[in-house]
Amino acid sequence: MEQKATNHSANAENQLVSEAIGLGLENLEKIMPILVTFFFWVASLIGIFGVIANILNLLVYARLGFSETIHMSYAALAVSDLCCILSVIWSVFGVTPELQAILAGYRFRVDQTQLSNITGGWPHMAFSRTTAFLTSWISLERCLCVILPTRVKVIITRKVTRIVLTAIFIIGCCPVVLAYVELKFERTLDPASNITTLNMYYDFEGNENNFNGLAILLLQMQIQLRTIKHPPTATVYNNIGKLSFSQ
Repeated sequence: MEQKATNHSANAENQLVSEAIGLGLENLEKIMPILVTFFFWVASLIGIFGVIANILNLLVYARLGFSETIHMSYAALAVSDLCCILSVIWSVFGVTPELQAILAGYRFRVDQTQLSNITGGWPHMAFSRTTAFLTSWISLERCLCVILPTRVKVIITRKVTRIVLTAIFIIGCCPVVLAYVELKFERTLDPASNITTLNMYYDFEGNENNFNGLAILLLQMQIQLRTIKHPPTATVYNNIGKLSFSQ
């Protein structure tokens, strides 16, 4: 009898927990569109300041000219950060009910999460990594200005800076660009409802996904590089008059 009573009590508790979870999921589905819209407007308001600041930075450095290598690096950082902000704003807008209403007005249907990831999330990932690498490069350049103030102009020239900045953008964006290879967009029209559906999928035609494999490999290499939180820095020990480098 006691065993039956215990089992009955456990079953009742499990039923209550299941009902509570179901009720919570129903409430979450109701408030999720409101939360998504709220986060979009918050991200947009914050992002506007970043967009304005980066545009002003570009105008300032364009006015100053690029005779100084640090101006070139700061301008590249402003471009990367501007693209990063714009892509994250679009990726959040891509899952909002407002975009769904706009598409419905044109009788157009698409998987908004998929659209947001492909057109906003992936570019944001690329430019965020590019921004991180550019920040490390600028930190290294500033570090050399302190350590070798008389030789930094010889070490870091305009040609070297152009090569490094180009390489950083290629390394940061290449994995994401490769992910777009073999990505197909197909529109289908439903005559009954007169609604056009956009399908996004990979079509490898029976071949292996070599491009995506290369993209994953490069992305893993980026992750290994980003485990170094701080670029190499130099510490001057005045008591022994030596330079020691720490990671």
